[in-house]
Amino acid sequence: MMSDGSLLLPGALALLATFLAAKLAQLFGQLQDARQRRQLALRKRRQMAERFKEETEEMARRVEELGPSITQARAELAEMEEERKAAEAELHALDATPRARLMVFDRHTLSDTPLWEVDVCNPDFLEVSPGRGERDPLVQAWKRGRVYLVSAPTPAEARRRCAARYPGSLGYVVGEAGPFRLALQPTPAAR
Repeated sequence: MMSDGSLLLPGALALLATFLAAKLAQLFGQLQDARQRRQLALRKRRQMAERFKEETEEMARRVEELGPSITQARAELAEMEEERKAAEAELHALDATPRARLMVFDRHTLSDTPLWEVDVCNPDFLEVSPGRGERDPLVQAWKRGRVYLVSAPTPAEARRRCAARYPGSLGYVVGEAGPFRLALQPTPAAR
């Protein structure tokens, strides 16, 4: 006769087989899920790599298209930089030169008669102006000469008015009268 233990063995083996089959099915399902997730991730990575490759090729194409424009822009920038330096040098040169001031001594200057520029200087201004030094701006201005704007019908009359105001007996030298330079220039609208 068989003992009870022998009856249990086939049942335990069947139960173990069922358990192992269930566990194997579970593991197989997990393996399938992991494989699907890996394939999905791989597909996404391939898509990203393809998109990255396309974007890189597009950027390379744009860089190639923009290359001549960038080169031209750099050349234009260098040219503008040179022009800026030249303009600054010209500005510094203009700042360094004394400004030509127009002096007015007659309230009738703005009348309807023509305007004339008359040069008046006094090379001996330092001698007739005690208390001023050689470097005094007023002394320098009179030595260089001043330009007076005078309203008169003729250049001779403009010169005569300056000579009456600044007599030669005090060391003043009255130059020739010429037409007012700014009146000779065309207006911006006429250009």
